[in-house]
Amino acid sequence: MSDNATNSKRKVAVIGGGVGAMTTAYALTMVPDWESKFDITVYQLGWRLGGKGASGRNMAEGGRIEEHGLHIWAGFYENAFRLMRDCYDHLGSMGLRDPSAPLGTLDTAFTGLNHFMLAADIPTENGTEWRPWRIDFEPNTDVPGTGDVIPTPLAYFEQFVEFIVQQLENLMDANTAAGATHGHAHIPDRFTRHQPKRNVETSAPSHLHHALSYVRALPDDAFQHKTHETGMLNWLTAAFQDWFRAQDFDGVIQNADLRRLYYMVDLGSAFIKGMAHSNVFRTGFDPLDTWECSAWLKHYGASDEAVGSAIFRGCYDYVFGYPGGVADDREVGAGTAMRGLLRLAFTYKGALFFKMNAGMGDTIFGPYYQVLKARGVTFKYFNAAVNLGLDADKTHIATIDMVEQAAIKSGAYEPLVDVENLPCWPSEPDWDQLVDGETLKASGIDFECEKEAPTGRPYTLTKGVDFDEVVLGASLGSIPYMAQELIAASPRWRLMVEHVGTVATQALQLWLDVKTEAQGWPEMVTTHNPQYKGPL
Repeated sequence: MSDNATNSKRKVAVIGGGVGAMTTAYALTMVPDWESKFDITVYQLGWRLGGKGASGRNMAEGGRIEEHGLHIWAGFYENAFRLMRDCYDHLGSMGLRDPSAPLGTLDTAFTGLNHFMLAADIPTENGTEWRPWRIDFEPNTDVPGTGDVIPTPLAYFEQFVEFIVQQLENLMDANTAAGATHGHAHIPDRFTRHQPKRNVETSAPSHLHHALSYVRALPDDAFQHKTHETGMLNWLTAAFQDWFRAQDFDGVIQNADLRRLYYMVDLGSAFIKGMAHSNVFRTGFDPLDTWECSAWLKHYGASDEAVGSAIFRGCYDYVFGYPGGVADDREVGAGTAMRGLLRLAFTYKGALFFKMNAGMGDTIFGPYYQVLKARGVTFKYFNAAVNLGLDADKTHIATIDMVEQAAIKSGAYEPLVDVENLPCWPSEPDWDQLVDGETLKASGIDFECEKEAPTGRPYTLTKGVDFDEVVLGASLGSIPYMAQELIAASPRWRLMVEHVGTVATQALQLWLDVKTEAQGWPEMVTTHNPQYKGPL
């Protein structure tokens, strides 16, 4: 807060317009009586909000959506859906959008998606062939964004063991049908002396069934577990992996569909063994981030084939987990990956994923912009932050060096265009609103490019005059050049920049004039996914 503004509104400078910056600005405007407390200004590079999630409409091609990557939200995005639901409600209540208009409500803006596709490279008589692998999840009646208690690591463990037990039983049934037999797994007497109070079977189809029965009998609070109980779980998970490896599944895994089951059980055996042996029930998942995820699973017995399979490769594809964009070079922290996968699989509401019914810019950042602007937030487009300057004691931001990339002819820049009654972001600026717009357009300038320093009129924002607080919502990739003084003054910032990398991604968008049925896609999916009979 500025020294002379103790009783006045705090000026908040929001740098960047990505999802982190916008949700922060939106949350500030949800504070009771926020107008008397904050004066919020968003400074945005270029002409549109969105950051990585920005999208645009190509107005020269009928307003087609141009988007970088696949933008979906997972059903466990509680905070995202809570704020977005509030935003859409206010779009209607403030008269900014009729609920019957395109994307007039959250429910019409998103569609639940309970399956996803992977591509598996399957050996055939003529070499290998890429085949679609459809994975389905059951929808539920829960509403995303309504809040809930996140399961403990122990509760996740029980849910995951239940899931792997089901996959194992499916695999064993197929193996039995092929003529193989399986004996029951027994717990040695030395492990049955100290059982939990509730009854636990000592003979079951596998040690995994024992583990499920055992963990259900343990106290929900892992800090109440006795040493011998923790040891029992460690033994059961390791014994299951040994038992699984000793079974003869060679016949069934020659079948591509059953090989998928085998890989899921293979990965699951390492997953549960690692959870039990790493004591995540008490420490949580964060300590596992000293491991790379694939290395952690291999350490706990996952096979190279399972770790390299389509199902696990898809996890890395989902988060762009390839430093430098090299697909063979994986790097995702084990704790972060395991926590995220468990949240995705076991805490989704309504649907596993939610597909946006327009571009992400149209669905997310258009509504955010409309509501925030109506509430009184100021947006300054074509204003790029290039340096955060510290004060004399190196503890606060004192100045923000800016570049005005383009001047507006009059008033504030109006960024949205109408596409079939839906406010959207265009794929390029509205040059008519800019001073010397035609000259800028002819120059081929890219206002969003960060490979080179932005050009334009330099100026400086000063603490106590132009801002009191800073929300740094710029991309992580801009931190090394924008926050050099912070990096030099703070070991924590320096370590972050040195060890948290970014991945450059590329997008390919195909516009087809042939329907999927004519391309043979549905037939291919049903052929290689015989368990699925419904529409695509």
